[in-house]
Amino acid sequence: MDAQARTRLEAAGFAETNVQELFGLTPEENELVETRVALSRLIKHLRRENHLSQAEVARHIGSDQARVAKAEKNDPSISIELMLRVA
Repeated sequence: MDAQARTRLEAAGFAETNVQELFGLTPEENELVETRVALSRLIKHLRRENHLSQAEVARHIGSDQARVAKAEKNDPSISIELMLRVA
């Protein structure tokens, strides 16, 4: 964000923050959030890099396409264990 936009937003009452500050997370909770985000990005990157569909990945891990899609979107219903298996 450029300085002019930042100044304008601050004048309107907005403040720059991060997820940890916004939600009052502990360092451990913040690390968990960061890990899940990194895993979801890695899953999508690896799948695309290997030219695989979500359905193909799902067959490889014995799951279904919807769960792979949820893993790529960092859905909280998907465990880190499943995200690691998908990756």
